[in-house]
Amino acid sequence: MKHLPTLKQLQYLIALAEAHSFSRAADACYVTQSTLSSSIANLEDLIGGPVVDRSSKGLEITPLGQIVLEKAHKVVMQTEDILSAARSLDDPLTSSLRIGVIPTIAPYILPLLMPEIKKQYPALDIKIFEDQSARILHKLKQGQLDLLLLAFPYDTEGLEDHILFQDPFIFAAPKDMATKIPDIVTIADMPDMDLLLLEEGHCLRDQALSVCKIAPSKKSQDLGATSLVTLIELVRHGFGCTLLPAMSLQNSVKIPNLTLHPFKGKVPSRDIGLAWRKKHPRRDEFLLFAKLVKESYQKAA
Repeated sequence: MKHLPTLKQLQYLIALAEAHSFSRAADACYVTQSTLSSSIANLEDLIGGPVVDRSSKGLEITPLGQIVLEKAHKVVMQTEDILSAARSLDDPLTSSLRIGVIPTIAPYILPLLMPEIKKQYPALDIKIFEDQSARILHKLKQGQLDLLLLAFPYDTEGLEDHILFQDPFIFAAPKDMATKIPDIVTIADMPDMDLLLLEEGHCLRDQALSVCKIAPSKKSQDLGATSLVTLIELVRHGFGCTLLPAMSLQNSVKIPNLTLHPFKGKVPSRDIGLAWRKKHPRRDEFLLFAKLVKESYQKAA
């Protein structure tokens, strides 16, 4: 009987493709480098060709390896789904849960959520991965994450979305500009404002531009800010104005040299929600987790 690739071999190939190094991949898999290397060699013997180009300066996956890698992601993902579904039937939210969270949400929700998880679901092994929307979306589709905590609107075609609550925007300006800006602003005021934005790749940047109805190159500045904290500091020091999500200002003391202006009329906002693969066997667990996230945030609001 012809042997088939083992699950371990496929997992090692995935780790190798991510790490681009035998030593780093071995560390990620908690095995020795020789164990991982011999397992990959056995996989190559089994399929009749190299999956890794060892002659190049940096480790590269061969065209054959890319074909195997694509299938490997699906096999590993489906295997994990089987195990997760079995566990969730017995006792929901007691196994592991890998969650991707974007940087404009993570610092404001996770400190509220983690104590509730520890209290209500102490057996849940939760792993948090903070990164930009596009990258965690890719990891979800590759089976490396189970669940995403995102800001919408965002293109999550092929996934199931579950909106939790709205997060309104607030206009922020330096204190020395306060006399030039109405206490309460409107969306119609936005195109005339010089805005500071997060760097390319942050969904908050795109959402802010959409709210303001301006093109990225007009009346907007990109100073390479990678976090809301940096953005706030730039505004405080007079480099421009910005839109801040309300959650970033909750329970904070008054920020020196910063004025906050709520919107009147139609208040622009982003939606906070979860996303997961459609027909996921853990859907009921994810809905249970969604309820926990929503309650944790609203309790502190």
